[in-house]
Amino acid sequence: MNPAELKGALEAIIYAADEPATLDQIVNAVGEEKHIVRAALDEMIATYAARIAASKFAPLRAATSSTPSRSTTTSCADSSRACALRCD
Repeated sequence: MNPAELKGALEAIIYAADEPATLDQIVNAVGEEKHIVRAALDEMIATYAARIAASKFAPLRAATSSTPSRSTTTSCADSSRACALRCD
């Protein structure tokens, strides 16, 4: 099984299972060696963690990238642009 096929099989097992599967159960289901499955799972975990972290900070990046800095505005009330920062 190539890496893409293994990832697909692991995702199917993870999402279709009614309850969490053990590493041994997953190894038996995909027919690969334990260290290969563990490495693939570790890679998937890292990928998903990075996506989650990026999505949590996306609103912050969007708000700060288009908001004028404090040095360019006299006050929030004087700004003609809506302020995304919580100053109070």
